[in-house]
Amino acid sequence: MAYTYFEEIRTLCLNQTDLTEQDIRYLELVRDSILQDCSNEDKDVFIDVRDRITSEGLVVFHRLPSQCSSNYNHTVVGELAFRKDEPGVLRTLDTGRHSLGLYAQTQEGKFIEQEVSPIRSNGRIIGVIITEKDISSQILDTFDLGNSTDHINMFSGVVSEVNSIDNTIFDYLREVVLIFDKNGTLIRCNQAAKRKYKEFGYINRLEKLHYNNVTLDFDSFDSVQKEFSQTGKTYLERVVHINQKTYIQKTIRLVENNLYVMILTEFDRQLSDTVSKIENQEIHHRVKNSLQSIVSILRLQSRRVKSQEAKKVLSESINRVMAISAIHELLSKQKSNKVQLSLVLDRVINHLKRAYIDDDNIILETFLDHSLVLNSDTAVTIALITNEIMQNSFEHAFDQTIDKPKITVSLTKVNSHIELTVSDNGVSFDYDAIDDDKLGIQLIKAFTVDKLKGDCSFSFPEKGGTVVKITFDQTISN
Repeated sequence: MAYTYFEEIRTLCLNQTDLTEQDIRYLELVRDSILQDCSNEDKDVFIDVRDRITSEGLVVFHRLPSQCSSNYNHTVVGELAFRKDEPGVLRTLDTGRHSLGLYAQTQEGKFIEQEVSPIRSNGRIIGVIITEKDISSQILDTFDLGNSTDHINMFSGVVSEVNSIDNTIFDYLREVVLIFDKNGTLIRCNQAAKRKYKEFGYINRLEKLHYNNVTLDFDSFDSVQKEFSQTGKTYLERVVHINQKTYIQKTIRLVENNLYVMILTEFDRQLSDTVSKIENQEIHHRVKNSLQSIVSILRLQSRRVKSQEAKKVLSESINRVMAISAIHELLSKQKSNKVQLSLVLDRVINHLKRAYIDDDNIILETFLDHSLVLNSDTAVTIALITNEIMQNSFEHAFDQTIDKPKITVSLTKVNSHIELTVSDNGVSFDYDAIDDDKLGIQLIKAFTVDKLKGDCSFSFPEKGGTVVKITFDQTISN
């Protein structure tokens, strides 16, 4: 098959990029492969590299379609592909991830859909292969613009109108918040997300895009799910760099709801160490606000569902998110990444007291060593374990036979070990009959063994009740 094509790979790469001779030869091999390939005969195919001066995409090769007319009236080899017009190109150059089905606008103003794949050489991204199809008629049909000659200018306004739909209670947040379903499909986002991804150059409406098309790091949705499953973590945190800015990307897994929440916070990497600590406080404050907004959404869902079992699951999810939020609340008020554990547990206990206000006859007793200071990761683990054990006591330990129901939380240091003990004087249960499929029991065991590298024991005094003791080496918290 003889294709019509334009290319200046060697000249442009030598003059306008930092690519090596080996890189250029590899791009020429890719070019030869594209010219021998019989697929995508109805599409324009390009090779783009990164321009040294602007850091935008630079077109170095263009193969015209053989089965239909090209989307271009003139060659665009040697022209730049700007992020605001072709977000998929720059996204793939930045991350090395495939970009599928992202809308773009050509140098001649036509709307297209792109598929972008990375070109790798010696572990580096040296360029991208782009295939494009015209979607101008689809845009016109979708937005009923008729045969207006001003449709290109009007399209940005139409996109803005579409993006005003689906406002949620977390739209006031400055952070980017994206919520995905169990398959990784984006089902909701706030206005900050729409503004930020428009800044990244996304023309598509964000809803229904896949996680892999919006994440800024190198991790696919499958790898994120695998990491959650293998580590037992409740959230993942990454530092990512895009468009000469630094962001903290936090992905939170809500197990019971089969949802994944991504929170994206911009971080100024040029700050001094002192200012960076203040910025960290601000980040923790924003994360806390974001988590509380998620709690508001879960509460709103809880009011709408009729099933008592569903209400119970949502309530447990709220308590877990609030336990994590307690850590960020403390970190937002200090410059250190370590927290006083007694303060964390006080917040967890007070939240549970409010959550189970109908059980206000239950006495809550605490004996907390105020000298224990742990890193934030360990504190989150302890907070979640305490939350799970106390939830179990609130929900299952007490019946009408218990005269003065009481839950006791003790936190002490014994030699080089830390001991967390949560006990109640309620109805004992058969430990051998515990259903290991229960999420609460799973979390307690997994967090103790996998994250604290410690021991978890259940005991049942003759006088009744249940005692759960968690023991771990203090050095794990350094």
